[in-house]
Amino acid sequence: MLDKEAIRQNADLLVVAEELGVDIYRRGSKSLIYCPCHNDKNLGSCFINDKEFYCYSCHAKGDVFRFVQAVMNVGFPQALRIVADICGGAERYELPEDEEIQHYDALHFISKKSQDLIGLQNRPVYVHAGVTYDYEEAIALRRDGYLVEEELDKEDNFLCYSIQKKADNNPLYRLYKEDKELYRELVDDFCQRTIDKYLSVLDILRNPSLLPEEYQGAIRKVKSMCSDMEMASVISGIIKEVREISLTHGAGRAAGFHSNDEETNATIPRPANAGILTAAADSIWNSKSEAPF
Repeated sequence: MLDKEAIRQNADLLVVAEELGVDIYRRGSKSLIYCPCHNDKNLGSCFINDKEFYCYSCHAKGDVFRFVQAVMNVGFPQALRIVADICGGAERYELPEDEEIQHYDALHFISKKSQDLIGLQNRPVYVHAGVTYDYEEAIALRRDGYLVEEELDKEDNFLCYSIQKKADNNPLYRLYKEDKELYRELVDDFCQRTIDKYLSVLDILRNPSLLPEEYQGAIRKVKSMCSDMEMASVISGIIKEVREISLTHGAGRAAGFHSNDEETNATIPRPANAGILTAAADSIWNSKSEAPF
């Protein structure tokens, strides 16, 4: 396996573009190209530098690998090898076997950001290790990393301190290593739930009458911050990101097709107030368990 990060660091996108026969036009300190991601006939919308390109017409954006994929119409593995060859030869970037395994896991195990986006909580697993009635001992055990919780009876009278020892700090990663099929199914289930959630929220934001009057204040607040176009853009962007997670880490059902191991580098532009809108959408979704979502 090739060291993707080393190749990316060494690659000069301008040099790679020239090696691929792409015409680069200079305007002062800026470099322009015809965008490789759409039928671009008007020079001036797509800019390129040594690390990335961006098109103001179709909003395509990416690093050297994404650029090579678009220009050469190849998948990520082929693009990686093409860039490596231009940067001195693929043999320079071969990883040792143990590093290859770690590198593969780093590329293919779902990131914390993606976990948070789909609501997948990767919490440590604890097992029962005993009880204590001594407050000072309970405090000391808590400092040592044990989970210490008060046990109460039905009348909320103190019974004891339950002591639990951490058995697995990263259960999701263990599942990934031991049963990739189940791992992908789990990720995909959370992807589908997230897509369903945001589609429902988008319908509600567009049609506030779907909700009872008690929810109208929250809806009006969101609509005062964002236009309908912004709402659609942000939520559509989130759904696209979730589908990419389904494709890369899940079983692919939420993405609409089967998963594979080819890396994707899609970048989705968002309005500046995207965080406000998504937080408000989550607030609407979670406001009351009996809400008609």
